[in-house]
Amino acid sequence: MSLLKHETLPPELWLEIFEHLDECSYTALYTPFQPPFAPRDVKNPYHALVLVCKNWRNWATSFLYRNVKLPISDSTWARTHPEYGRWVRRMTLLTDSLSLAEIFGICPNITVLLRRRPRRLAFDKSVPSPALSLKRLDWSIYGDDATGRETPLWGVLSAAPNLEYLFLSMRGRGMQFLHDDTKAIHLPNLRTLRIGVSNLDLLRSVSLWSLPSLTTFIMDIPFVERGMSLIWLAHGSRLQTVELADKFFPRYHSLTRCLQGCPALRELNYHLFMTDPPVGVYPSVTVVSLHIGPMDPKSRVDQWEQLKQHFLALVEGLFPNLRTLNLHEIPKRMFADEGFASMVKPLIDRGCALEMLDG
Repeated sequence: MSLLKHETLPPELWLEIFEHLDECSYTALYTPFQPPFAPRDVKNPYHALVLVCKNWRNWATSFLYRNVKLPISDSTWARTHPEYGRWVRRMTLLTDSLSLAEIFGICPNITVLLRRRPRRLAFDKSVPSPALSLKRLDWSIYGDDATGRETPLWGVLSAAPNLEYLFLSMRGRGMQFLHDDTKAIHLPNLRTLRIGVSNLDLLRSVSLWSLPSLTTFIMDIPFVERGMSLIWLAHGSRLQTVELADKFFPRYHSLTRCLQGCPALRELNYHLFMTDPPVGVYPSVTVVSLHIGPMDPKSRVDQWEQLKQHFLALVEGLFPNLRTLNLHEIPKRMFADEGFASMVKPLIDRGCALEMLDG
């Protein structure tokens, strides 16, 4: 039986294969329990492909420039080869070597923009509205970035009406984030909002935004109580999915406040060892995802006791219409324990599907 050689396959098939190599890179789709700015490095498998043969180099070169990091003081590649800029789909900003207007001008097809380093960016008020391709923005606010009405963040948001996923974090303390009530941001297509900032001024600004399509909210850190109330009051009625990240969330009864503020919530995802069980009854929730990953070794929380409290709440009717319980990163020793089996059995008996997930 002869082996099929890669030269015999049509280019169209190879192009489709190359496309699939890229489909799991940073997207605007929500996936539970993704760490901030994950993956830390956007993978680029095309470095190897372009070395296989001349044909593959010709076919894969455009893919090679899809994921770009921009410390680019040597950004001459984009100016001398403008087609390279048109190929870029995901960009990570590391310095302010180019202004935002230049970035969007050179790379008009960017779908994902990440700014995670604490360095100030050159801000140009003329950020063009052709940032229509931008679907996801992960933005770390830092220093002078956080003051004033005309900031790089405001410029990007004003120029990206098709944004679907927004993650905001903040570096530094004691910053005052000014906002202009008369210029509230309108993002008609934003579906997922993730916030890692407990700054009341910023949360107040976000509460003024127009987000008609928002359905998913991720809270990375515990908010100040007033800020939490502002978010639930402004956007809670539309939310269908809420996630609490892996910070310590027991204060202000975060889960209970969340459930009370989101009457249409269908899916709740949280780290079991990082928060207290909610109280009340919430018929709208049909899916719960619990992350049962390793605890902080310094934590004094009794793991089994915490586990029992959360499962007891589920069994006693916290979510009477619960249909699916997803368990993420459950330790093997815990899964194999008879005590764990006895905790989940009442849920299974009433028809709740149990899914074990590695991540």
